[in-house]
Amino acid sequence: MKNLTTLLAGFVLLSMSGSLMAQTEVSDEQDNQNQAIEEITVSASRTDDTISTMPNQVTIVLEEEIKRAITISDNMSGVLETTVPGFSGSTSTQTLRGISLRGGNPLILIDGIPQYVSMFDSNKEANPIDMDFVSRVEVIHGASAIQGIGGTGGVINLITKTPSSEDGFSQDVTLRINSAMPTGDDSVSKKIAYTAGMRQGNLNVLFGYAKNTRGMSYDPNGDVVGLVRYSGSIGDTVSDDILLKANYTSGVHSLNIMHNRSEMESRSGWAPIAGCHPNRCSPASVQSSTKGWDEATNAMPPWADNVATSIDYVNQDLFSWKLVAQYYISDFEYRFDGSPSSFYSDSMPPVTVMGQTQVISEKDGFRFTLSKTLNDNIDITLGYDAVSEETSQIIPQNNMVLIPPTELDQSAPFIYANWKINDRFRVNAGARRVDSEVSMPDYMPIPYYLIRGSGPLTGGTTDSTDTIINYGVMFDITDNISMYASVTEGFELAEVGRVVRANGVAAGVTLSNDYMAIVPNIHENTEFGLRYNDGVTKLELSVFEQNAPFGNSYSPNEEGLLQISRLETRRNGYNVSFSRLISDSVSFGLSYAQADAKTDGDSNGSFETDLTSVSAGPPDQVKLYLNFALNDWDGRVSMIKYSDKDFKNTIYKFDGYKIANLNFSREFGNDKTFGVGLYNLFNEEYIDLYSQISRNNNWYVAGTGRTISMSYNQSF
Repeated sequence: MKNLTTLLAGFVLLSMSGSLMAQTEVSDEQDNQNQAIEEITVSASRTDDTISTMPNQVTIVLEEEIKRAITISDNMSGVLETTVPGFSGSTSTQTLRGISLRGGNPLILIDGIPQYVSMFDSNKEANPIDMDFVSRVEVIHGASAIQGIGGTGGVINLITKTPSSEDGFSQDVTLRINSAMPTGDDSVSKKIAYTAGMRQGNLNVLFGYAKNTRGMSYDPNGDVVGLVRYSGSIGDTVSDDILLKANYTSGVHSLNIMHNRSEMESRSGWAPIAGCHPNRCSPASVQSSTKGWDEATNAMPPWADNVATSIDYVNQDLFSWKLVAQYYISDFEYRFDGSPSSFYSDSMPPVTVMGQTQVISEKDGFRFTLSKTLNDNIDITLGYDAVSEETSQIIPQNNMVLIPPTELDQSAPFIYANWKINDRFRVNAGARRVDSEVSMPDYMPIPYYLIRGSGPLTGGTTDSTDTIINYGVMFDITDNISMYASVTEGFELAEVGRVVRANGVAAGVTLSNDYMAIVPNIHENTEFGLRYNDGVTKLELSVFEQNAPFGNSYSPNEEGLLQISRLETRRNGYNVSFSRLISDSVSFGLSYAQADAKTDGDSNGSFETDLTSVSAGPPDQVKLYLNFALNDWDGRVSMIKYSDKDFKNTIYKFDGYKIANLNFSREFGNDKTFGVGLYNLFNEEYIDLYSQISRNNNWYVAGTGRTISMSYNQSF
């Protein structure tokens, strides 16, 4: 690692020393565009902050980068893996398990609407919206509570598209087809994404519809990639996404309405066949699939429905303050895949029956901010957030309740200030008071847990009050070089449902503040960073440490079911990202991310045990890319490499792998574009991160082999 770091540092310094020479090869337009990214307002910050004024690592992924990434993989994790430094692990499943940002769980937002289920974090927000509807991605790295619960690894805000900036009617249609190379049975996927927009004076509206019929994936040996049981895979599914947006602006007033509904369900053409995880049995074998779906052996097909709706009002001059107010609804309903198991039995003692679980979560919230600049150098933001959520989990075959309706009511006033002391030095600070109340009715755990020592729950209410702080400094050493330091805190609640349903106390428990397994957890992130940007060369180095005194980490039991450990955790590491414009037609970049995630298993302060990827303990990663233009074709070749890793004081290890991708596109007259993408260009054999660490036979799946994608886009 030391040699690699030294090599990167030397390479970067050499590139920076040649920046003046490169200025003659790069147009002023390219130069200005590169620097302009630093001045984009980061809406996920809930302020008017830009990258250049924020004392922590921030990544902006623009629409052009998203379009390139979609030609390789059009699911959210695939796009983020290729575009965001430090984002670990793409997945072909419907879950974010094993995916991390800086070794923690990222909070996913759609236009600021949180996609996080607080009371039962199943990580099913892996595909909350079709990525063809996303125009920009904002990523704030490191723990943050500015958007509420979650975000212990960072915040990822997916900004949806808007109509053309010109008055009139506009349309955009994309047709995409991809297939394994060589093709296999049912390996072809087909997609259409369509948007129609109208802008007339102060009013603009947008309608979008996307339908994605996915086939099966094949590994480099030509064998079908197994479907993941329980959480479900994106293979052999059909998804429909509808996006509606409307905006009316008059003077200082602006009203915006957004509605998105994304539904994904199995096509029931294939069914999973369990593999044999090397940590559980020998010889090992990967999960497979067989044609046809039989509910007698697989229960009902998996299904997910995600609805996000918001009404936003902005007043640019409310007694000289700027008001931003939002009311939102975020509803999830998803049915997991099933199997024969005593887990689903309603008899005592439990017997093996066919079953599955279904989670229903309804959330609505209101929030506003008031911001103002005082004395031309102090930006102050006052805000208030309120959210209500109800989540439950059932077994649909017998209507047995796994988790009764669990309610969360939370309110959080906050204040944030940014003081520009002079042209080169600024400080910021903020505080957020979080009042949380969780309530649950009396209920009896299912027989599966009763025979394992759990007892009845006496319902009631538990409440907590926590103060979350953040502060930082930013110093511009020169016009091109700046350094920063900050302390930010993120906030999470324990998964009350998962903890209480398996309380492990024969006499039962009472939901109260004395039941320590469900108390909130605060993650403190300390960060130091250095930025360089001259319009041609960009460099950022960020070093961080994140501590959580009462962590919320996961580990699988002997049967592969996740259980929660509330032990102190520590994550530390660093990220280096570098990019350079060689000319108007050539640019390249690289990033290196290292993160250690550990827990203090014996509470002696030594942090001797690595967190596994179930709890987001990622391996080191290197990402490289080269963008080029050749004979009217725009292209990008990229590579992602994950290093081997032994997880200390665990039975787990990770065998690293590298994936190379290639995509190129060409514009024709009348706004037509044709594109081709190749995933896993060299047909590398691999097992993805979570499959290696999950210890569950139903998750042990091979990685996808070489895949070709062809797309056609036209705007008119």
